[in-house]
Amino acid sequence: MALSNWDLLALDEGGVCGGGLETPTGLSAMIYKDSFRVSEASDPDAAVLILSEGDAQFRDLMIKAVRGPQYGIYVMAWTGSRWLPEKPFKAMAGCGVYGWADDRHSDTDHECALILDSGPKRWRCGATYTPAKYEGVLPDSLSFLRAHVAGHLDELPDDHPLRQGETWAGAQRFNQGDTYIASQLFQHESLTGLTEPGRASLPIMSGQLEKLHDV
Repeated sequence: MALSNWDLLALDEGGVCGGGLETPTGLSAMIYKDSFRVSEASDPDAAVLILSEGDAQFRDLMIKAVRGPQYGIYVMAWTGSRWLPEKPFKAMAGCGVYGWADDRHSDTDHECALILDSGPKRWRCGATYTPAKYEGVLPDSLSFLRAHVAGHLDELPDDHPLRQGETWAGAQRFNQGDTYIASQLFQHESLTGLTEPGRASLPIMSGQLEKLHDV
């Protein structure tokens, strides 16, 4: 359930994406919580590289990752080369951030606090629950990501969408847990709950647990 604490915003050649990139040599890379996870496309559950920050090259995948606002990872990743047309170029940029407004990331997850304080009184373990606001990716975090990408524009072809203002103007965020729940329970292939930065609603799991808490 901790996945529902994390928010994601990502862009590629097609605009808003799920934070992933596949390469010609069969690598699959994606933002997961606040890390960048690389696996073989043939075995996506087995990570071959997990990056929390720094620069990396793994086969035909290049990664530039930094830490930033909201306990987040901010990534630009690409495959191919703008200088070698025979190598197809693809790129993505995105961030995975802690979505809550408070600082529970450093001790107890928001949802764990809800669970500990949700059952009959005889089950409770002394935990208390103070409602917090779910913010998701904020506009300042989007600006931080755009500035990170701006530092590596030389890697992008001149006409690449990540160079275009309209691409960034259309950026939308989503809750990572909500999209997972939708894919598992409802077989939704598309992203769930897309909104512009700063306009997130309560994640599905937290909403249900909050109802349980109020019983």
